[in-house]
Amino acid sequence: MLRNLLLLFVLLAVCTTSHSLLAGPKLTTGKKAAPTLASQSFQESDLNPNTKEVLKSYDADKLRRGSYIDLGNGVVIFVRMLGTPAPDKPIIVMLPGLDDNLGDWSGLDKMLADQDYCVLTPDLPGQGYSLLRTGTNWGDLSFKAQVEVVDRLRKFVGSEKIVLAGLSYGGGIALGYAGIHPENVNKVFAFDPFIAPIEPQEDQILAMVSYYRTYVNPFISEEEAYEIIFRMVVYTTYPLTEPKILAHVNEPEAVVQLSVKLRGANISEVMKNAPAGSVVMIRGSEDKFVTQEVVVKAWKGLAANVRRALFTILGVGHRTTTDDPKSSFNIIHGVLDPNSSIEMGGEYVVDSTTHTITKVNRIEKRSLVDSDSKILTDKKQSSSGLAARQKAITAKLWNGLHVLSCKALF
Repeated sequence: MLRNLLLLFVLLAVCTTSHSLLAGPKLTTGKKAAPTLASQSFQESDLNPNTKEVLKSYDADKLRRGSYIDLGNGVVIFVRMLGTPAPDKPIIVMLPGLDDNLGDWSGLDKMLADQDYCVLTPDLPGQGYSLLRTGTNWGDLSFKAQVEVVDRLRKFVGSEKIVLAGLSYGGGIALGYAGIHPENVNKVFAFDPFIAPIEPQEDQILAMVSYYRTYVNPFISEEEAYEIIFRMVVYTTYPLTEPKILAHVNEPEAVVQLSVKLRGANISEVMKNAPAGSVVMIRGSEDKFVTQEVVVKAWKGLAANVRRALFTILGVGHRTTTDDPKSSFNIIHGVLDPNSSIEMGGEYVVDSTTHTITKVNRIEKRSLVDSDSKILTDKKQSSSGLAARQKAITAKLWNGLHVLSCKALF
């Protein structure tokens, strides 16, 4: 017991004093020049309205293999391109999930490229190969900064409008982009998008934040305490629930920073400014993080002329594009097809076994909501599974905080 308390005390002390110790050694200083496609930083004056000419000047072959590109203002990201820009098809930019990278699309990007779409798969700052280059010198990871990185990428390829497809964190950034730069969006496909903090986890963290500020350190702000507690949760639970986070020494801290800075983005309001007929939302029926309630609320908050289509992929969890890339492809290709049969504002279910898309009638809509409500109820009551394991671990941390504070007081 004493050993466990000492370990918890050390963890809290390190989290409080410096997250850089937890983040591990920096892989690079950021000062050494990385291979880029241009000899100089990208400037808006360099833009060429012809996308093919822009890509030709920046060595498209290297970009197809994957390369670092300099977007100016110190922003260098890793991007891979599949397919070739075509005048009759929009460029698709695919944004990965929180702890994912451009290699986690399970072939969805290749499926789209095989249908003659030009697909760009970037790792945003703080993610994947971009993180590998910068280490903890990742720059501004705020919501608006990430949106602007996407816009700089759009300008880099010289495309007036793009199609965005994003998973989870990437889905939130995609929806934000559609709201902030509506004039540059053709369609946005938001797969299990982050719209608001996960309620059960957020409630636990806020309770711990209150306790921490009351009994451990009353002299810090709520934002500072939140980051400390959230860091503790990430470092203690993610290695168990998301083991791949340990593949990169700086990824746990990147997850902390990306999450904390997205928390107050108010995406559900920002996305209301998206252009007409642009928003497509997709969710796995078994998603325990982004609930049906959250998705439907955000969907109904959009103006009717903004809502393109809403899909539920049956039998799939939070990582829809990874778990069922074929159905994800059918949704994207089906909506972008000039002869699309997907009705404006329609709601659909997708069979993850046959990958067929079926329109939902009113009775089925009700049953889907009821089914998801049961999932949500089971999630709150269950003592097993991912959410339960996270709750159990945070409860232990809570008890540790209580014991530590009592020891300090007496």
